[in-house]
Amino acid sequence: MILHGSKLCFTRYWGTGGGQQREGTMTYTWFKTKFEGIRFREHPSRKYGTRKDRYYAVRYRVDGQRKEEAIGWESQNDQLDKDGARVPMLEVARATLARLKESHRTGEGAPTLAVQRELAAQARVVEEVRVQEAAKANRILRDVFSSYIEWAKTNKKDWDHDETRMTLHVLPLLGDKRLSEISVSDIETLKVKCQEKGHSPATVKHVLQCVRAVYNYCIRLGDYVGENPTRNV
Repeated sequence: MILHGSKLCFTRYWGTGGGQQREGTMTYTWFKTKFEGIRFREHPSRKYGTRKDRYYAVRYRVDGQRKEEAIGWESQNDQLDKDGARVPMLEVARATLARLKESHRTGEGAPTLAVQRELAAQARVVEEVRVQEAAKANRILRDVFSSYIEWAKTNKKDWDHDETRMTLHVLPLLGDKRLSEISVSDIETLKVKCQEKGHSPATVKHVLQCVRAVYNYCIRLGDYVGENPTRNV
């Protein structure tokens, strides 16, 4: 740091592993480690154990260009070994650097940490969508119908007919099943049960139409992803 009049000017020094670097209005000193390509700087005040918290970074080359990427603060390291103990940040940095070098050598995997993080973020989004869709498929018909009938009360003149048909014929047989579990065979069984009770073909048709309407309602709202089991009955 050099003082010119009333202004502070910062200089940057680079070495193979140490040196100083400006970040905003602060100048940090980087320290070498015993491992090539790994260095750290210390937090000006925050402690980690009995010493200052350390921020690690790795340096490597990709296609002849030098890359430097952050590993992070020791205090924020959440990687654990098989016994549940926290892995030292230096070991995390070593493993990360080795993985990056191997990826560059073989051409397999993400070549940089930035790409790795992007792929990990994409994977998390995919997993979140999978979990959401699984949750939708696991909804119970009885619960779904409660939502449907509230909608029907303000959108269908004959909503009370749907409520009666579901309460008398459908829910006793299928009400505790998940939407994804109800099959074409279940709908066929429902149809036969109604016929055995002596209901007219028109009544049986209305019962099946009611089930179809509940599924279509869920599909339309995006609350269910899958086939409507009444489709082929």
